Amino acid sequence: MSDVINAVGLPAAHGGLGAAVSLRAAVYIDGFNLYHAVDQLGEAHLKWVSYDALAKQIIRRDEKLERVVWCTAVNKQNLQKMLRWREFRKAQLGMGVICAEGHFVDEPRRCHSGHDYMHPTEKAGDVNLGIHLISDAHLDRFDVAYLVTADSDQVATARMFKDRFPKKQIISVAPPGRSHSI
Repeated sequence: MSDVINAVGLPAAHGGLGAAVSLRAAVYIDGFNLYHAVDQLGEAHLKWVSYDALAKQIIRRDEKLERVVWCTAVNKQNLQKMLRWREFRKAQLGMGVICAEGHFVDEPRRCHSGHDYMHPTEKAGDVNLGIHLISDAHLDRFDVAYLVTADSDQVATARMFKDRFPKKQIISVAPPGRSHSI
């Protein structure tokens, strides 16, 4: 259905140093999917990666990066996490990254012992990713879209994209340690 790239050990870019830029690229990042993959690596400094710089490493040399869209949300119940997220968001926005924000809701859960509790759950991230990808394709903002996620919820997005935009390309980029779902 789509090309695939592993975020760790990216293949060499196409073209040489003098290759002409002919295609416009856009990178769409599932913030939570990427964050949790990076968190599992145990390298805390990687959580502060510049998404603009990452996107420039992902795209091919014969492509020009037109936009980076980061789909995320902040849990306002944890003050320290919220403050770190705000600093990270500020840095990303300063690099020109577009931030599509979802939100958190408390959902009822039950633990193994039968105790009920409320669990904060991120909402709208997957929807924001799909909406921005399809909207930008309609507005003809890119020729090649890179989708950074391993979330199988994006399979439907990729199918619609391929059906509606057969002249555009979508490439799946799996976060480190994750497998491709589209």
